[in-house]
Amino acid sequence: MWRTIYAEHGHDYPRENWSQIIGGWGNSAFDPARALQELEPKAVDLQAVRSRHRDESNALIQRAPVMPGVQELLAAARRLGLRCAIASSSERAWVEPHLSRLAC
Repeated sequence: MWRTIYAEHGHDYPRENWSQIIGGWGNSAFDPARALQELEPKAVDLQAVRSRHRDESNALIQRAPVMPGVQELLAAARRLGLRCAIASSSERAWVEPHLSRLAC
């Protein structure tokens, strides 16, 4: 979604900065909304752009199916009596609703 938002403002989203915020522990100094505001000080409302990013990202995620092979792998693990866990840099409050939605 950041790529789309940046493009609408006539800018490329800095991929090298994206890698700082994905899979991290929230300690990156890079803030995509603030970086866009620095490029377009009069055209970017921080609260509005953050809200749009969150809402549209969540909508995309809600439509995403389970990745191929995941359900089968989990079923095989259950048959073998293996315990499974999820490792994520995302907050538990974000992960659990998706697990419920996908019946994992």
